[in-house]
Formats: sequence, structure tokens, C-alpha cells
Amino acid sequence: MEPASEVLDGELLDGPDYARRPLPAVLPPWLRSRRTAAATLRWAIHYAARHLGFHLIRAPGYALGLVWWMVRGTGRALAAGFGWVSARSEYRPIITAAREVNRWDLVLELIAERRALARLRISTTAWLALSAAATTTAAVLTLGNTFGWCVAAAAAVAAVWLGRPRTAPILPAGPALPIQLELSGGILTAALRAAGLGKADAVAQLT
Repeated sequence: MEPASEVLDGELLDGPDYARRPLPAVLPPWLRSRRTAAATLRWAIHYAARHLGFHLIRAPGYALGLVWWMVRGTGRALAAGFGWVSARSEYRPIITAAREVNRWDLVLELIAERRALARLRISTTAWLALSAAATTTAAVLTLGNTFGWCVAAAAAVAAVWLGRPRTAPILPAGPALPIQLELSGGILTAALRAAGLGKADAVAQLT
């Protein structure tokens, strides 16, 4: 029910701006009739089935890709671990800068400092590895092989995540299906008038 307009000195005033604004549609266009809803549902089922078949055919390739990602992720983890233990990447810029200015005494000090840090990190890594192995063995003996499989699955997922491609998309783009739009005479007429190709009183007819 629209609000009544105000009257001042016998003259009818225009209503407020919000009263003249068109109300938003409650339902989307494809859900306003049974025919459009059924057509949209059929299109959605066709679209989902096409994507499912597209990826099912490529499932063996996806499995090989996961294996490769796991291998690459394991290599990346080992390389990152070796770089952290050796501390080469941390000291390389400083040692290079000292060599460029011919500070050979400083170079020798930095190399000795890096080797001492590497020995400390090797000891720490060995202690952590032995502790993790002992804890895992005790957990497997206590909880059974289920715990071991869970740990292996978590390690595999972590390796796959580390080995995933960093620039390319993880999955290929699926098939693109055209969207069927219903074109009516009113829509065509409005488009022609907006483009300046139709007369103001002309109405387009679809045959």
C-alpha cells in the first residue's frame, strides 16, 4: 500500500523519492515461472554432468600428477631442510660482500661461525628426528597400525601440498557450456533503442 501524498493549500504535492522507486524483485528471473525453473535445472544438471565426466576421464592423469607432486614436495622439503641445517643461504650474502672488499679475515670468521651453527643445527635435527621416531614407534605399538597410516597419510598430504604447482592452476579449466538466454521482443526493442538503432514507437517482433 503506497503512502498518500501530502496536500498543501489544496494542491497535491509529490510523494517522497523512496515512494517512486521501483521495488526490487523477490524472486530471480529464472524462478518466476515453472518453465524457466525447469529449464535452468536441466541446464545445471547437464553442466554438472559435463564437468564430472571431464574430470573422471582425466582421473589417471590426476593420480600420476599427485605422485609427481609428492616426489617434488619431498625434494623441496629435503632441500629446504638441508639449506636450514647448513645455513649457507643465511651467510652467503655476508661472505660474498666480505670477499668483494677483500676482507679475508672476516670471511674466515664468517665461515667458522657458519660451520659452528651448522653443527648445532645438525645435532638439534638429529635429536628431533630420533625423538619423533621413538614417539611414532611407541604410538604405533600402543594404538596399532591405524596411527601409522594416519601419520603416513598426513605426510603424503603435506608432500603433495609442498609439491603443488606454484604458478599454474591445480586443475585444468573445465568445459565451458553456453548459457541459454530467452530473448523476447521487449528485450530486443529496449536494446535497439538504447543503441539508437530503433524508432521510439517501433516494436521488434521475433519470428
